[in-house]
Amino acid sequence: MEHEFWKQAWEDGRTGFHRSEYHPELIKYFPLFEAKSEESILVPLCGKTLDMIWLSHQNLYVHGVELSEKAVREYFLENNLDDYKVEENCYTHQNTTLEVGDFFKHNNVNGHDYIYDRAAIVALPKATRKEYAHHCLKLLKPGGRILLITFEYDQTKLSGPPFSVTEAEVNELYGKEASIELLEKKSDKPKNPKFKDAGVEFFTQKVYMIEKN
Repeated sequence: MEHEFWKQAWEDGRTGFHRSEYHPELIKYFPLFEAKSEESILVPLCGKTLDMIWLSHQNLYVHGVELSEKAVREYFLENNLDDYKVEENCYTHQNTTLEVGDFFKHNNVNGHDYIYDRAAIVALPKATRKEYAHHCLKLLKPGGRILLITFEYDQTKLSGPPFSVTEAEVNELYGKEASIELLEKKSDKPKNPKFKDAGVEFFTQKVYMIEKN
């Protein structure tokens, strides 16, 4: 059901989560990765985020995983990356590969140096988040790092997505296998009409750096 929900959202153009600019917290906190040229960064549930363009300019191998093939095709076409190659379920252009499919079936164990999660865990219901966090850690190399951005708000006002993922839950999901640092917390009244109309009074964004043991 979740798979069909997101595929249909892309087909219907219900993609208000897609940003038309690079995420400022990615640019601000990327240096904390201390990334080296040609290391690998994984972007789960990537959609067609422009952040992958920015990451590709940092001389990293960028690997996105996305359910919607429509989103993947649009990423390359809208960014004028016309000479991409398609092999099985992977679209590749230079140092960027977007894999069409279920993130939980991406099995490059210990294969990635970094993970950038801007809108993945908050897109998943609570029942799925434990499996998701475990899978992310499995895919990271030892010492690998995750830049994680979450939202917190009164979930009783709005069922999501995006879902509210609390700091306590982040610690529960990742704390046994990784160290967690809260980098930033921003609280404000919601600007999105979806949240305002639902009566959500405050919307908090938190940014974490998680390092696998």
